[in-house]
Amino acid sequence: MNGIAKTAAKRLIDFIPTSLCQRLIDRPATGLLYHMVSDEEVDHVRYICDYKTGRMFESDLQYLKENYRCASYEDLAGGALSKKRAGPHAVALSFDDGYAECFSVVRPLLLEYEIPCIFFLTTDFIDNGAMFYRNKVSLCIKELRARDRSELVGFPEALKSRLGRNMDSVDALEHWLKTTSSDSSDIIDEIGLLLDIDEKKYLARNRPYVTTDEIKALASDGFKIGAHTKRHHRFKTLRPEEIQDEIVGSCEKIMEITGDREIPFSFPFNNIDCDIPYLRDLKKRYDFLGLLFSGNVAREDEEVVLSRITADSRPDVAEGGSNLPALLQKTYQSQLIENRHYLVKSLLHP
Repeated sequence: MNGIAKTAAKRLIDFIPTSLCQRLIDRPATGLLYHMVSDEEVDHVRYICDYKTGRMFESDLQYLKENYRCASYEDLAGGALSKKRAGPHAVALSFDDGYAECFSVVRPLLLEYEIPCIFFLTTDFIDNGAMFYRNKVSLCIKELRARDRSELVGFPEALKSRLGRNMDSVDALEHWLKTTSSDSSDIIDEIGLLLDIDEKKYLARNRPYVTTDEIKALASDGFKIGAHTKRHHRFKTLRPEEIQDEIVGSCEKIMEITGDREIPFSFPFNNIDCDIPYLRDLKKRYDFLGLLFSGNVAREDEEVVLSRITADSRPDVAEGGSNLPALLQKTYQSQLIENRHYLVKSLLHP
């Protein structure tokens, strides 16, 4: 699409209401993705990911209950959401990573509003035996910000001496921490030691992830439990056999805990980072692999991978209520502009 046509399409789509956008987008349901809900300042999350309070999340649930059909995993997998049967006003809620608040905060609200949800769990973190490297990053940033700058004089030089890494300043180190990948887990651990962070004590004291018993309770409540890899590494850093182990191994672990024979899977960092033919072949070889979910980008291969909209961002406090209407409208408009199988193609090539 050329620049003039895209600009014209954007101007036109700005005037299309959400309800019409939904009808023009050829998909059975819109996926919503959350990671955390808490009224507390959660140290292992607050510096890496925005999240809503319980009241904010409840406002989202109220809005969805009044304006959408809230679809279960069975609705998605069973084809009950074809346009002819359900119309375009269907949403499917999900949570990634498996934080403890999924059980303590999210579960009671979902049960109160009778809204189904899929919980995708990173299986190596179940029962708090290990910590996600991004959660370690958040703890490191907390310590850096909590200390007086005078206490950190010489810290970059100490890091260079100990790790062979040249960090010009504390600000440069924080930037590096926020943008690094799992390949740097050993270095993150070393930085944590320099900042006196005891990972094992933190896991034992704070219990940041769900336990096996909590997972079983969620499944007993009727929620669908899915897998989100074993270690939450970026797939682009892994070999094909490692990707297979992350997908298949995590699904097998969830199957072992829940007894379920169909396990959905969501990709780490909301990006599949592997090709569709590979995924088709994997699903053929392992019949317990359920639907596959990514995030944020509407795809033309949604029969293989279902996309979701990240809904963690907080609403403007002054406005109050749910920010889902604006978030959904913005996403629908973006999809109409950027994807060839949506309205723009029809308008330009009648």
